[in-house]
Amino acid sequence: MGRLIFLVIVLLTFNENALAVDHDLAYQLKQKGKILSLEKIIKISKKTQRGRILEIELEIEDNIFIYEMEILDEKNIVWKIKINATTGQLIEREID
Repeated sequence: MGRLIFLVIVLLTFNENALAVDHDLAYQLKQKGKILSLEKIIKISKKTQRGRILEIELEIEDNIFIYEMEILDEKNIVWKIKINATTGQLIEREID
């Protein structure tokens, strides 16, 4: 049973190009100045897409730290936003 749980966790945290970052590592990266604070990223996302944030994940894609967000707009459309966690630059904005 322990192996099955571990496998499920591994499958949930990996996709073909991205690796999810846990809370402790995110904190260390923020403290070292390698990524922007979540507060700054939320401000940037609000300028990009209005709505209610449903989910935020910090991932590594192609050796770049990326905040991936899902935002629900006033028309009940879910948007996927990707922001470079180091620079704050918008990478992607699309309907999810």
